[in-house]
Amino acid sequence: MMSKAAAQLRTDALKIAAAVTRARELIGLAEFRSGRWFQLLAEDYLQEHARKRAELSAHEHVEPGIEAYPRARAQSVDLAARSNILIQRACGLLALTGACSGAAFTTASVTAAESAGLAGVIGFPLAGLAAGAEMLFRTLVHLRLSVDLAELYGIELGPEQAQQLMRIYALALQLEQQVGQGDLGRNLMERIVHMEAEQTGTSIGKYLSDETLLRNIVPFLGIGIAALANVRLTARLGSFVRDHYAYRHAMRVPLKKLQRRDPATLQAVVQGIWAIFLADGSLNQHEAALLAELVTKHRVEGQDVALALDPFVPEQEGHWLAQLRRARPDAKTGSLLLHVLEVAAAMGADLGASEVTLIRQAAAALHQPFDLKELEAMAHGFEPAPLMSILGVRWERRA
Repeated sequence: MMSKAAAQLRTDALKIAAAVTRARELIGLAEFRSGRWFQLLAEDYLQEHARKRAELSAHEHVEPGIEAYPRARAQSVDLAARSNILIQRACGLLALTGACSGAAFTTASVTAAESAGLAGVIGFPLAGLAAGAEMLFRTLVHLRLSVDLAELYGIELGPEQAQQLMRIYALALQLEQQVGQGDLGRNLMERIVHMEAEQTGTSIGKYLSDETLLRNIVPFLGIGIAALANVRLTARLGSFVRDHYAYRHAMRVPLKKLQRRDPATLQAVVQGIWAIFLADGSLNQHEAALLAELVTKHRVEGQDVALALDPFVPEQEGHWLAQLRRARPDAKTGSLLLHVLEVAAAMGADLGASEVTLIRQAAAALHQPFDLKELEAMAHGFEPAPLMSILGVRWERRA
């Protein structure tokens, strides 16, 4: 009798295989060569997902699983444990497809060697087609995983969020490198905020195409290498996407309340978040992704949030604190402001003295009580359950 997990994997594989068939009609050889295939695939998948979600919303009951996670149910479970189940399921499925892709290249190499190269004329192109189809399949699994993780944390991803998702992928794959010494995040933020969807999608597409080719280049060993490469890439992307949406989930409610109560304080809040992120010396990919999301979101909504991209210098670091003092928010607004800044500080791998000092100063400026134990408990709460430590994937909130 087929186990429940195996049955779910089979169902997922069949659904995504159907999506691969549709993707092959959408993407041609020119798109593969240019790398633009990833952008086309991501936009098409999010559009199709939005259509299906609209159809499902007409029904009262939606079965949980990799297909959908209703918010009401997600709020009553351990989000970190549930997200790990999603990532592990995707890893298991893609380990199998990676091994099959490696086996196709191994078979082509063996038959070519036995036939003095004659069979390679047919075998290698067929193996290349199999690897391309598997790459599309893997990408669709990653897109589905990303959507499921977002929904798990109460965030909907529609077609209009395609550029945002590609920005997250680019940072997860470190296509936008961490800033250098003394840069303090200025160049990284400039690149991220002004990312063009086509350029970002092309960079990701080329990276994934090259990775697919290189992992299959060694016969026999390529079977295991391709399987392991798929698992590690999936765990890497999945954990980064999960962490990003966990951070947004923590900040979403207090920021919405703050917008309603006193939108004039948003500029000081964004500056304060950046100052806290810079407390350890520079921005990392996680921090840059969240900060860019805050800036672009407020711009779309028409908020007058001017993010100064000039690096902070010691004599300017207190500017946002002075803005908070001048705003003179009431007790409720001050509590919301402090909470947002505490969440930003708690995102660090270790709650350092510099972050604590900034939060203490912010509390004094807002005339709010400062509770170190509560801040430490918040930082501890960001640590998810371990994710398949055998893969070497570990929780690193600061790169």
